Amino acid sequence: MDVELAVALFLSGAFYFILFWFFSLQGVVDEFRIPNLEDPTLEQFQYSWRFGNGMFGLVLTFGLLWTAVKSRKARSWLYGSGTSLNIIS
Repeated sequence: MDVELAVALFLSGAFYFILFWFFSLQGVVDEFRIPNLEDPTLEQFQYSWRFGNGMFGLVLTFGLLWTAVKSRKARSWLYGSGTSLNIIS
């Protein structure tokens, strides 16, 4: 593989990684905000609902991250068949 191609593939992968993280963090932060065109006096935009929705979003986000990190080592787990461990990892 050419060095130029390897560098281009690395940079494009890094770009997609940064773009993914930017939009995922922006989505998590937006869970706590009131949309601009909405009426802030509605019940669904009260502080308790926004806080609960935002915290639930954080729990789901970190749960997904934790699951992704743990499942990377699935091939070394002692239980399960080889095919199922390969699919998980």
